[in-house]
Amino acid sequence: MPLQNNHYYPRLAGFFLLLLLTASSATNAQIDRSKKEEINITATFKPSIVRTGKIEFRAEPPAKDTSGYQFKYAITPFLFKTDIGPLEVKPLAYSADKDDRSGTGLYAKLGYGNVQNPFAAVSYTSNYKKDQFAVHLDHLSAKGKMPDQQYANSSLMAKYRSLINEHQVADFFAGYNYDAYRLYGFDHNSISLPATDIRQNYHHVFAGASYEHISGSEGQAIFTPSLRFDYLTSNKDVAEYGIAFKMPLSYNVSSHLQLQSAFDVRATQLNKAGTKLEATPLVQLPLALQYARGLVTLKGGIIPVLKNKKIAVLPDLLLAYTFPESGLRVKAGISNLLDINSMQKIIDINPFVLPLDSLSVFHERQVYAGFDLFSTKGLQLSVKSGFTRFANMPLFANQGLLGKDFRMLNESALDAIMLEGNLSYVFNNALRFNSSVKGYSFQKQQVYDEAYGLLPLELSFKLEWSPLKPLKAKFATILWSGTMTQSAVNTDIKLEDAADISMGVEYKLNKKWALWIDLNNIANTRYLRWNQYPSFGFNFLAGVRYVFNKKD
Repeated sequence: MPLQNNHYYPRLAGFFLLLLLTASSATNAQIDRSKKEEINITATFKPSIVRTGKIEFRAEPPAKDTSGYQFKYAITPFLFKTDIGPLEVKPLAYSADKDDRSGTGLYAKLGYGNVQNPFAAVSYTSNYKKDQFAVHLDHLSAKGKMPDQQYANSSLMAKYRSLINEHQVADFFAGYNYDAYRLYGFDHNSISLPATDIRQNYHHVFAGASYEHISGSEGQAIFTPSLRFDYLTSNKDVAEYGIAFKMPLSYNVSSHLQLQSAFDVRATQLNKAGTKLEATPLVQLPLALQYARGLVTLKGGIIPVLKNKKIAVLPDLLLAYTFPESGLRVKAGISNLLDINSMQKIIDINPFVLPLDSLSVFHERQVYAGFDLFSTKGLQLSVKSGFTRFANMPLFANQGLLGKDFRMLNESALDAIMLEGNLSYVFNNALRFNSSVKGYSFQKQQVYDEAYGLLPLELSFKLEWSPLKPLKAKFATILWSGTMTQSAVNTDIKLEDAADISMGVEYKLNKKWALWIDLNNIANTRYLRWNQYPSFGFNFLAGVRYVFNKKD
């Protein structure tokens, strides 16, 4: 059963939170601290790190998930990330060694699981002189025990990289994603719906390019413009067009002073039945100066923003001080994050939502203070707390008596006290641990009574272990506090607290072949991330991995 809202869960959450906030840190994953090493450096030798203008080109395919998969939901919708749950399929955090993907050749990972879910991830990389081409093909489908509890995803990605010279590199990419859901969140015993009413299909086509230019013998200026196009359509006769152009620029005025800028233009257009519903642009021009000397780092600037045909100027501040020989750095600042609440981002959070009929600009302003703690013992701790105000925050509640659909609620103003922390510890080359906490105490809202669909607390714990050279394993546990939602008669209810435990293991037979298995929701809890949509329960994927690389 899921963790109930009783004395056990607060004690467990409190224990892990205390563990997180009482540790100290700094880590080097490549050092075995069980061995002592003595280094003698003469007084006349002063090592230093100098920035170089040369771009390092590595003959390896672009980053791509090549791991097993688990069923996942959105756990942190504030930043439009999908991290936990049983419906959107995301990789279990287990990726192949870098050596397995280096060079050119074929990479294939195939598997099958207990919820009728074939899995395939295939990639091919080719190098020619200074150019590199890579293509990736993925597929996964799954079918749960409940009627219409099923999901399918297919994706194709192609990337091309050209090393123009040691100071310039260009990247091009294009891809296609297909997602198919069934809206199974209703009582199948009392009503039968045609297949056309419960299908939720999305087609997503995208393409883009980026360019990086480093000038100066020591890399005084870095210029990295990028352009991206998106087209998303659904079976509900709604389509969305998106374009994004970014032009980050950094320039070292001196060894202690850096100028930073990042021109950012985004626009999204929403159409229904071929008719334009709404077009929303967002223009940002962050301008900042960063001064770093000795133990002090100071960054200050402004962000002129054009949204809703109005211009606003937002602050961007950071002040940090490092205490000598202690590994302790205190920090405080003000940050702003803006984005368009596009259909693409909304369905990444909740794929069961009804098609949008309007667009808005999301804004998160955060005033915070915290500290980072580093040590040479393998520990690293980072904590941040403060006040957050959200504008146009997406909330989610069930729609109608059946409740199979969700409607997006646009909360114009939501205030919260937040706490974020991360703790990592490297025991040795074979064992490392990481944990994080993210919590929000919602204070007041302008439109709705509750923060429907937002998780107040999330705790995560991950352990990577390699007891033998050919054997590697990863363990992950995520606990969260149930969200507020609404029943069919619009009564506010709170979903139960829950936990999801997963594990991934890979064993290398030789340089080419390996066996792998991913175990997800090991406790077999039928928790609810979204009201009326229970998880798939325990599921696993197992298969083989094949690598054929020609080292370049």
